[in-house]
Amino acid sequence: MNRLLSLAILALTALTAAAAEPVDSLKPTIADHINTGATVKITQPAKLNDRLRSTAPRNSAGADANTPANAADQPRTDGGFRILVFSGNNPRTAKAEATRRQQILAQQFPEYATYVTFDAPYWRLKAGDFRKYEDAAAALSRFKAAMPGHAGEMRVVRERINL
Repeated sequence: MNRLLSLAILALTALTAAAAEPVDSLKPTIADHINTGATVKITQPAKLNDRLRSTAPRNSAGADANTPANAADQPRTDGGFRILVFSGNNPRTAKAEATRRQQILAQQFPEYATYVTFDAPYWRLKAGDFRKYEDAAAALSRFKAAMPGHAGEMRVVRERINL
C-alpha cells in the first residue's frame, strides 16, 4: 500500500513539474534578437581563432593572408596523413599509455615525429608527417610489425602535417 501511494505521489509530482515548464515557443531565439535590432555579441575561444587562421586562404608567398609577419618562424602545415597509434579516454590511464607508446616508437623509429594530444575526452598518439597515403601505409605496416599487440588499433588518418 505504501509503495502504491509513493508511486502515485511521484507520478503526480512529475506531472506538476512538466506542466510548470515554459513552452519552447515562448523562449526567445537568436533570430528574435536579430529581428528586433538588438546587439548580438558572439564570443569565441582563442583556439577557434587559431584554427580559423590556419585554414585561411594563403597569399602568393604561401603564408596566411591574416598572419602577422613574425609567424614566418613557425613550421608550415599542409594536408597529409599521420598514423594513429593510440586513442584512449580512460581518465586514469590514457595519458600514461599514450606517453609510454610514444617512448617505444621514439626508440624503435626515431625518424618519425610523434604527437601526443588531448582532445577531450581522448588522449591520442599520432606519428609521422606523410604527404602520400602510400608512404603512411608502408610505415603503418612497420609499426604493426614492431608492436603486434597493439596492431588492431593503429590506422592511417588524414591530418594537417608539418612540412
